[in-house]
Amino acid sequence: MKKLFLIFLSLTTIFVSFTACEKEDGKLTGVNVVSFTGDLVIGNKTYTNPTFDLGDPNEHIAYTRPQYNKNSVVNIIKMEPWDIINLPDDLVFNYNFDIETDKVGVAESDGYIEISIDDSEEGVWLSGSFTTTITKIEDIGGYIEGTYTGSFFLSNKKENPIIVDGIFKVKRIANPAPF
Repeated sequence: MKKLFLIFLSLTTIFVSFTACEKEDGKLTGVNVVSFTGDLVIGNKTYTNPTFDLGDPNEHIAYTRPQYNKNSVVNIIKMEPWDIINLPDDLVFNYNFDIETDKVGVAESDGYIEISIDDSEEGVWLSGSFTTTITKIEDIGGYIEGTYTGSFFLSNKKENPIIVDGIFKVKRIANPAPF
């Protein structure tokens, strides 16, 4: 009976481990998840192809604001966390994205991602241009949802890109600094 119980416990553990994964058949699953293809060296630890759950949609914000170009004004979506995001291993995560649209669809984007140890100087700063697919834009107080994928580079270097894929659902707020 004890052996049967241990087998059951082992199979349950394996099942839970597989169903808790953030990637399913190579595709991300979850609400606010980011995955990196490549090695991230943070402090004295190397993370190979890490995937991070960035938490509750209400802990992230997005708003539309005008972007002034040479000959025109277009609206963009600005997306960022309310505050630094705490991850396992005493890591903290921050990002800031400018998505060059305010409509559902595909748009070019740029921004940065910063991951460090306890908000110290030990960490990585990634910047890049990427493609964002906006799947839903609700009114203020609702959510903006979508995915992003693209190449990010360490400390503004243009070699050895790290591919970043993400899924997001973020709280839409009014522009905090109207023009």
